[in-house]
Amino acid sequence: MKKINLSKSIIYYAIRLCLIVWIGCAPQKLPICIKDGIDYGKPETVFLDEWHDYYRRALSLLAGECYALALSDLKKAADMRFEDTAFEIFVP
Repeated sequence: MKKINLSKSIIYYAIRLCLIVWIGCAPQKLPICIKDGIDYGKPETVFLDEWHDYYRRALSLLAGECYALALSDLKKAADMRFEDTAFEIFVP
């Protein structure tokens, strides 16, 4: 019968859990738009991948005249907002 070292097993799984959490929380690449030394499109708060985050970032990109990046964020926000609204309307 094999003897299992419980402390090594706990440490092994704790390390694996930390790695999974660390990889899952990796920051997203932000669109790059720098005009006159100002970085546009950088979120002021934590970017949670929700429709209003994309909308706010698009407004910032519009202020920096980065229209292509702003348009892609506005499309993403509109698609996500439509799904949220459609779900709320049709669910009793």
